[in-house]
Amino acid sequence: MSNDPDTLFEFSRKLHKAGKLDAAILGYADLLQDTPDYPHARYLYAAALVAKDEPDAALPQIQAHLKDRMEHIPGWVTLGDCYARQKKTPEAAAAYQEAIRLESRNLDAGIGLGNLLVDQEKWSELNKFSDSLLKVHHNETSVLGLKAVACEKLEDFKAGLAACVEFAATNGHSQAAFKWADAFFKQVLHPDRALLDKLKLVEDIHFQVLYYRACLRAKQKAEALDILQEIRASDPDYQTLTLEYIADSLQNAEFYDAAEPYHWEMLNKDPFNDKRLIRLVENTLQLAKKGNPEKYADACELAKILMSRSGESIEVDGLMASIYMHASRPEMALTYYDRIIKQQPDHPLASPYLFTQNYDEHRSPEEVFKTHLDWGNRFSAKFQDKGSFHATDRDPARRLRIGYISPDLGHHPVGFFCIDIFKEHNPANVEIFLYSNRYQEVGDDKLSQQFRSHVGEDHWRWTRGLSTERLTQLIRDDKIDVLIDMAGHTGFNRLDALASRAAPVQVSWLGYANTTGLKEVDYRLSDTIVEPEGDADARSIEKIYRMPNGFHMFNLHPELPGPSEPPCLQRGHITFGSYNNMNKLGSRSIELWSKLLKRVPNSKILLKHKTL
Repeated sequence: MSNDPDTLFEFSRKLHKAGKLDAAILGYADLLQDTPDYPHARYLYAAALVAKDEPDAALPQIQAHLKDRMEHIPGWVTLGDCYARQKKTPEAAAAYQEAIRLESRNLDAGIGLGNLLVDQEKWSELNKFSDSLLKVHHNETSVLGLKAVACEKLEDFKAGLAACVEFAATNGHSQAAFKWADAFFKQVLHPDRALLDKLKLVEDIHFQVLYYRACLRAKQKAEALDILQEIRASDPDYQTLTLEYIADSLQNAEFYDAAEPYHWEMLNKDPFNDKRLIRLVENTLQLAKKGNPEKYADACELAKILMSRSGESIEVDGLMASIYMHASRPEMALTYYDRIIKQQPDHPLASPYLFTQNYDEHRSPEEVFKTHLDWGNRFSAKFQDKGSFHATDRDPARRLRIGYISPDLGHHPVGFFCIDIFKEHNPANVEIFLYSNRYQEVGDDKLSQQFRSHVGEDHWRWTRGLSTERLTQLIRDDKIDVLIDMAGHTGFNRLDALASRAAPVQVSWLGYANTTGLKEVDYRLSDTIVEPEGDADARSIEKIYRMPNGFHMFNLHPELPGPSEPPCLQRGHITFGSYNNMNKLGSRSIELWSKLLKRVPNSKILLKHKTL
């Protein structure tokens, strides 16, 4: 190679740009040995050494460079990088600040200051700093990366997602921005209106898919179907969203009528796809449950086709159990449940199986208790972290922290039964937290809003979709003294949190008038009418505390009209009524009602339920 300084400098710089740092460093060193004052050679030499993570060797070179070139902005950035690698935070910050003084919009110095905050784990400061940096460098992925780190560490997933969405709306597709957005989205279980509006503005198809998923989570059906049509128009071959994903995602969001044609479209292409037929049966059953009772027959016929093709299987048995249960035939459902639990005692249907047993007149209370107890022992053993509450503040003068957990804190019988209870808690003595395991309500659920307004947003928790670990830790972080479960073995219960011993005292109340089977549940609130003293105590793993005036109350609808004249005065006969879940109507009830009708001349009875 030529010894000409210019040739050696250009050759070393090309090696540097190509990432061949070792060769570039040797070239710069040779050049500086013969020409110590060659312009920018010490700066590039220092930069290469820093890139090789050799800050001690780089420091004297960059200091010598800046001694004669105090206005060289990249030199100050390199000095900052050098100090940062030496863990000399104040010196690094001062160097970066000098670069920004010389050029207020310098990106590298801004990134350097942000990385110093990362190294110091000052997440709140990093969050504010990255916001200010994004205003100046709104199109720089590296700046968005600082914001993403801050939001992740602060667990402000919604803000992190919003930042990624705004970045994509302004700058178009960015693989990094989408990767961060997708990671944040997994933690944002309840997208709000503001987030949906931001997602709506992004034209990139990957973010449109996020928008679709967000609409599903927020229960915005019309909006979800609109963006789905846009996605399909730009992706007619289902490369981005498969037909299978569309059908399942709509069904999982409980948009059963929208999911149905996609299931059929797949079956038309592959008639012997039993997995898809199972999903269609499940979807059809839910359509029946949602006010289309004629669909029960359709679900049953489809399930019989499935059974004729597949024979006996746990999946098909589960379908048949659901069909008969929702069609108010619990005794027939239990035949299938029995087969499932015999093969797999820990099957996810084990809890619904316990619930269904309460409708079986032919099973003794002792038998039902034993199955609850056996389930409780198996289920409890799955959760090893039972918590330690030795450090709990036991000062009797402090306010007691009580948490209520339920999937029914809204327009639901349980909601009407318990809403007025909370109003009777003395806030001077009791602090209330509500853990709602229903889908976040974005519609007009006035009762849900009453619950939220009563405890305040800071004491209201959405729990649907949270893992056992996250939910348990959330309750422990809230330092709940008494956790009251209002679901038992009804749908969408969170008995997993109770089995993990989320609180030092745990209670079952209201939603399930039987034992949970869990030894981690200490008490159960009942009364002497539902469970007279004696045998009931022997059939409850929890200690039964009987309320003196009944274990629940009812909140009348505020718009309920006043009582009218009894219809029998005009009609000439008495009409009895029962608006109940038909699963509760066993042969003994029919026998009692029959005796009643015979004893009251010309009387009639009116039954009302969605399965009729």
